[in-house]
Amino acid sequence: MPKIDVRDIRIHYDRAGEGDMTLLFVHGMCGDAENYRDMFDRLSAEFTCIAYDRRGHSRSEPGTEDQSFRTHVDDLAALVDALDLGRPVLVGSSAGGAISLELLHRYPDHARAAVVIEPPLLNLDSNVGKEFRELVGPRIQEAVDRSGQRAAVDAFFEVVCAQLWEQLNEERRNRLRDNYPMLFAAIQSEGTTITEAGLAGIEHPVLVTSGVDSPEFIRTLTTLVANSLPNGRFVEFPDCGHVVYAERPEEFANEVRAFARKLEHASQASPA
Repeated sequence: MPKIDVRDIRIHYDRAGEGDMTLLFVHGMCGDAENYRDMFDRLSAEFTCIAYDRRGHSRSEPGTEDQSFRTHVDDLAALVDALDLGRPVLVGSSAGGAISLELLHRYPDHARAAVVIEPPLLNLDSNVGKEFRELVGPRIQEAVDRSGQRAAVDAFFEVVCAQLWEQLNEERRNRLRDNYPMLFAAIQSEGTTITEAGLAGIEHPVLVTSGVDSPEFIRTLTTLVANSLPNGRFVEFPDCGHVVYAERPEEFANEVRAFARKLEHASQASPA
């Protein structure tokens, strides 16, 4: 299993395919590179696909820095450099989507474009941020008091993506539960700091995706993100909750494929 030195840690990553365009997948809360195995199966025949375990998740070291979005963005930029990826297309789900957008904002030369799934930019709307914390916080505390710290992961996912959590088998749930320290670290650390003005300054093409059945507060934020991006396109998936790539894998892969091909055609049409 390949690992690479990135800043103060060793990061695990998976790689498949030899396409000219690279898709770099960034996972969300308590996940890891395994989240995207199905996407690799669907897309690696056409693209180079890379996914990694973020700092402190599964097979990557935690290091000494905090679990803030800023830290994870710095890690992602350093990983792009360490693997000599040039300007990949980022594909980020939930927290991974927020990290991807912050990278476009802070390290614009480190990516060509991004596909994001419901990035939780809670600072964009104070009311939504308050609603999220008031909903999730007590549920997590109740679960911990009742069943211990690993149960916090169950409580979080039952609020944010209940449909997917019901579909997962115990092996996959336990893989997420094993990363419970990252849930607490993320809650206690600084959240994303990107503003609407920051989003408006992102010139990269961005495909913003959402599930029609996702919680209303998440959909509100996602719509705000899509409307703030000058080169954003918004796509909704029916009969789907928060984790679009897992709940509607074929449709999501098709959207990613079409988005990437459009980028390739635009590049080929540009004058030398």
